[in-house]
Amino acid sequence: MPERPAPLSVSPALDPCVHCGFCLPACPTYLATGEEADSPRGRIVLMRALAQGELAPDDPAVTEHLDHCLGCRGCEPACPSGVEYGRGLEATRAWLAEQNGIPLRARIVLRVFRHRWLWRPLLTAARWARNVGLARALSGKGRIGFSFASLAATRRPGAVPGH
Repeated sequence: MPERPAPLSVSPALDPCVHCGFCLPACPTYLATGEEADSPRGRIVLMRALAQGELAPDDPAVTEHLDHCLGCRGCEPACPSGVEYGRGLEATRAWLAEQNGIPLRARIVLRVFRHRWLWRPLLTAARWARNVGLARALSGKGRIGFSFASLAATRRPGAVPGH
C-alpha cells in the first residue's frame, strides 16, 4: 500500500476567503491568462483541495497553476477578508516540494540566479525582447508562451501604457 503524504495545513491562512473576486484585478497572472485557476481564489480552491486530500500532490494541473503565481501578494491588500494568501502559498509550495521534490528545470533556474554573471545577460535579453515586441509576439505560443505573456505585460520605466 503506498505511503500517504503528510497532511498539508493551510487552513488558518486561507479560511477567511469568501471567493468575492476583489483579488482578480490585483493578480498579474489572472490578468495575463484570464483563467480562474490562475487567480488567487482559484489557487485557494486548489490549495484547499490538496489539504483535504481531494487532489494528489503530483497532479500536473495543481503544480501548473501554483507555479504560475508570481508570489507578489498583490491580492492581499485588495482582499476585504484579510486572507493571508502568501502564507498559504508558501506552505503549499514547501509541502509540494517535500512531496514531489524540486523539478530539474527549477533547480537549474535557482542555480542560474545564484550567479550574477549568469542572470544579468538573461535579464538584459528579456528587456530587449520586451522592448522590441518579441515577447508580445511569442506570448501564448507553446510551453514558454506564458512567460513571454508575463514579460510582455511589464513596462519599462517611463514607458507610456500601450506603446
